[in-house]
Amino acid sequence: MICLVDKYTNEKLKNKYKEEELSQLLDYTRNMENIMQEMRKNAHNHTNIMSTINGYLELNKIDELKQYFFEEISPEYNSLSLVNNNSASLKNLSNFPALKGILSYKLIISQQKELEIHIDIFENISKIHMDTLDKCKILGILIDNAIEAAEDTDMKKVNIAVFKGENYVSFIIENSYKERPDIRKIFEKGYSTKGINRGLGLSMVRQIINDRYPNVLLNTLIKNDMFTQELHIYEKDI
Repeated sequence: MICLVDKYTNEKLKNKYKEEELSQLLDYTRNMENIMQEMRKNAHNHTNIMSTINGYLELNKIDELKQYFFEEISPEYNSLSLVNNNSASLKNLSNFPALKGILSYKLIISQQKELEIHIDIFENISKIHMDTLDKCKILGILIDNAIEAAEDTDMKKVNIAVFKGENYVSFIIENSYKERPDIRKIFEKGYSTKGINRGLGLSMVRQIINDRYPNVLLNTLIKNDMFTQELHIYEKDI
């Protein structure tokens, strides 16, 4: 009887993990689709922009061209510039194209929300001891939360840093905040300073780490008036 119960429990856990992995895969796929759409849109916009500029120049409508530039081209250029300005750092994640793609997409989203965002990856990262889908899921949630919180503040600031130690890789994500969160409660399911059902992400992050990664440490703190999440991924269990 005990063996049957254990077998049933193991099957339930396997099914649970399969459902989580499918959800992570769908999230990753949606992120990649958004990036591809943004790239296609930029290519299409470039053609339209050049045609429009040519039209203004042929008609010698310089004032109208200036207005078109500042109203239409400049915001789009700023979005691309933000990615380009961080490209040197993103190159250090070349071994992890999925993660690099997600960070690029988050840059574009942050620009659209008029946030000040910086990404610093101080050296080439060759190994991260965590499943690809789990990395994307966890960091996607942490960065989305940072963007959402910063959007409601006057500073509108998000900083992301990645660096490696002798036997670990660390991701530091910090953001400005409007209402000081209760660090003791943020990982409780449903807790959020943003309203009902907005706090599910961090509880999911904690569950993934607790269930699968004895080599991962997540620290949460408030430092220099910034809410900070420190994700440390070690080579071996800690």
